[in-house]
Amino acid sequence: MKYKPKILIFLIISLLYGQKIPSSSADSILAEMSHRWNEILDCTCEMETYIKKGEVEQHRISEYKFKKPQCIWMKIISGDNAGAQIIYNPLRKKVIAKSGGFIGIIPISVSPENSMVRSIRGHRFDENHIGHIIERWKYYAGNYIVSFEENDTIYIMQVDSVDTSRFYGTFREKLTIDKTTLFPIMFEQYNANNELINEVIIRNVHINVGLKKSDFDFQ
Repeated sequence: MKYKPKILIFLIISLLYGQKIPSSSADSILAEMSHRWNEILDCTCEMETYIKKGEVEQHRISEYKFKKPQCIWMKIISGDNAGAQIIYNPLRKKVIAKSGGFIGIIPISVSPENSMVRSIRGHRFDENHIGHIIERWKYYAGNYIVSFEENDTIYIMQVDSVDTSRFYGTFREKLTIDKTTLFPIMFEQYNANNELINEVIIRNVHINVGLKKSDFDFQ
């Protein structure tokens, strides 16, 4: 079937306007993020998280520290299990955790695969870092069409129709990136019913502050 020129132009505009930009656009941002991440030795921030599984919801605000190669320290300052501290030791490949208050006198030390130190959706604590976010989005860019938009201060990438067995039930994900730091500042994950199942907001980011080994002990 042949289209007249005006109809053909209309069809092209209809297909392109507001639709997904090829993943190569996301690839260039991810490459910049990877380069920036390679320059970072450590960082601190505050994380606000929301996780939902079925009727169970979990909302927390946490202090967070990271030091390469993969030392992670987090203290829950508000929400479920406030006062708890969790540490990942990459040399021992163990998650060490203790609850807040008197019951947290004796810490536990277990594999990151242990359900005691995983989220209600199964997220692993040792994957809780920017590098893992970048690798996840590289996977998306290599296997799906990633939409991309920007304004003066942020980039926004989005992917949908993801295999839900891959990332803890995620069917659609949206990532917001700060243009100045090239750090993610928020991501949202939705299930196949378009229900928010995981949201992380990252704020008060400080990069290369000179964290020491003692910063990854219980405080």
